[in-house]
Parts: sequence; C-alpha cells; structure tokens
Amino acid sequence: MVKVLNETSIVNLCVFHLKDGIHSIILDGRNLKERDSFSFSLTNDETYDIIFKKWAEWVEKYNVSKGIHGAPIAVVWDVEDLDTVKTLCEKNKVWDSKMDIPRLFNPIAKFILSDHMWFWTRTIPDINNVEFNQILEYMGVENLLQNSPVEWMAKIAARLLNMGKNMTAMNQSTGKRRLDMKDCFKC
Repeated sequence: MVKVLNETSIVNLCVFHLKDGIHSIILDGRNLKERDSFSFSLTNDETYDIIFKKWAEWVEKYNVSKGIHGAPIAVVWDVEDLDTVKTLCEKNKVWDSKMDIPRLFNPIAKFILSDHMWFWTRTIPDINNVEFNQILEYMGVENLLQNSPVEWMAKIAARLLNMGKNMTAMNQSTGKRRLDMKDCFKC
C-alpha cells in the first residue's frame, strides 16, 4: 500500500548540497520556514564518511514518526547529490534494502529542483539551461555569495511549493480550484 502525502501529513524537508562537505537545511513542512541548519566543510584529510554519521543523526531528528514515511523529503538541485547520499547510506548501513531507499528520507517524495525549474522555465527564451547560477541570476539574485547554495535552494523550494499551493487553491470568485486536475480528461 502506498502512503499518501498531502497537506495534513506533510513532513519536514531536508535541503542538502554536497560540495566540499555537507551543507543542509531543514524546512518545516507546514510553513516552509527554516528550522535548523547543518554545515560541515571538509579539510584535506577528511572524507564524507567522517561527517556522514553526524549528518545522518541530525537528519533523523526531523523524522516526525520515526518511520520511513515520516522521514524528511530530500531536496536537491540535481540527482548527483541524491546518488552520493545513496552511496554513503549504503556504505554506512543507513539503507532500507527492502524499499531500495536511504532510511534518512521519505520513500514517496523527493524534490529535484532542476527538474521543476526546467518545467517552469522551458518556454522562457532567456533561459537556455537550468544551471543553478543561471536560474539564480534570472530570478534576480545580484550577489550569488549573499547566501550559500543550500540557502538559495531552500528559498527556491519554498517558492515552488507555495506557488503550487496557490495554483491549486480555491478561486473565491468561481468557487473552483484555480488549477483543477479532477475530471480533467472527462469528455
């Protein structure tokens, strides 16, 4: 049986970026505000294995049910970070082999931001790819160093999720949803 994720069962989101260390933010699943952050940069003699256990323990604190369906939703820019975490989870025995997923994250949902940005920007002539910096520049960010990449990713995730919520909200003047999928293929 597949568990359903909806507004009443929403879990936390774990935004992470693996470059020269592990940098992560937990977003509250209800209001999309930052709850906590974790940042650990690697030095020359360290590896991801050294900091992975601390990060995994930190992520597991935000599992609302202590089962895999209450685990945070993974939020990454591209699938590369997800693949790296999968490898680290397997290596450090933080892997659910039955479901073929890291125990750290929700098995139903993952949020790959570049996929969503492609969907929303594919018809905009000024954007010819979904490279992180190009998207930020298009969104009006003048100083990319103003925030860390994971902070920008958290802002983009919150914006996309709020946009989706607003698009499917009830239109007060018509009494119908703004974007309604129900019966959309009925003739």
